[in-house]
Amino acid sequence: TPVTDAAIPATCKNTGLTEGSHCSVCNKVLVAQTGVPKTEDHTPVTDAAIPATCKSTGLTEGSHCSVCNKILVAQTVVPKTEDHSSSNWIIDVEATCKSEGEKHKECTVCKIVLESEKIEKSMTHTALKNNVEMPSGSFCGDEGSCFVSVSCEVCGEMISSGYQDIPEKHSMANSACQVCGLPQSTTGLYFALNSDGKSYYAAPGRNFAGGDVVIGVYNNLSVTRVNFHHCDSLTSIVIGDCVERMGSFGLCFNLMSVTIGDRIKEIPQYAFQYCSNLSTIRFGDGVEKIGENAFFGCSSLYDAYISGSHDWRCGESKIYGKWIESPCFFADYLKQYTWEWYRE
Repeated sequence: TPVTDAAIPATCKNTGLTEGSHCSVCNKVLVAQTGVPKTEDHTPVTDAAIPATCKSTGLTEGSHCSVCNKILVAQTVVPKTEDHSSSNWIIDVEATCKSEGEKHKECTVCKIVLESEKIEKSMTHTALKNNVEMPSGSFCGDEGSCFVSVSCEVCGEMISSGYQDIPEKHSMANSACQVCGLPQSTTGLYFALNSDGKSYYAAPGRNFAGGDVVIGVYNNLSVTRVNFHHCDSLTSIVIGDCVERMGSFGLCFNLMSVTIGDRIKEIPQYAFQYCSNLSTIRFGDGVEKIGENAFFGCSSLYDAYISGSHDWRCGESKIYGKWIESPCFFADYLKQYTWEWYRE
């Protein structure tokens, strides 16, 4: 039973065999296969050329046999080229309205700088800043006008200027108004909108955790009235310059320090009575009147200061027989009149 033995083609690398046959039963060779010599023909494959650049040599196109890998056409080295491949302009320093800029072109291959130039100053101001100059002692929400200017932050040139109405609301950032400088009020207090609809009243609230308090701006409006009567958890308070009226702080037994803003003109009667730990108070420049017994029972009060004047102090060495409950005995320009104190 004959079975064909397939021919094996000769290549440039190996000999071949002619077709033959054998019996599938007894394996007797019926037609013997004979050898076929290697062929002289190769199967060429192109070796791509590599262009030379300013940075490295190149190679010409060549070829080799894909069967035996014999080089058919040898590649030769191409020397580096003297030509560079230029980039577009690259900005090194941006030009501004204040100074020239710089730019350069470089070879995209070897990165060598091919040329550089200055960039003319810009005729456009790009970093504009609004500047608001408030009248002395004025804050956002006050009546009146302020001087507003727009200037370039780069070169300082003033672009425009003029007078405008004082802003009705504060512009808060980083816990302070960026226009007038008033601080943000402490959180956790109770705030109520005053009848004018333009300011707030502040007092301790249910969420007040105690400690140090600052009274200034709430909800972008000034706080103008404050009252902390019998607040045991209050330890210190700074009453901002926007506050115009203060109520009672009596029986705040743990209150140790008070700073009163410049718009407070009157310290009410018994305002700080029995604040037995109150040791330091700073009066704003606007205080004109201190009510009867405002500091009654303030047995720890030792330091008192008035803004805009020389600092003054009340202590045991300076009592001269006067009650410490009225520290203004020691202000040179205050005088006693019917149980009240007025600016001289």
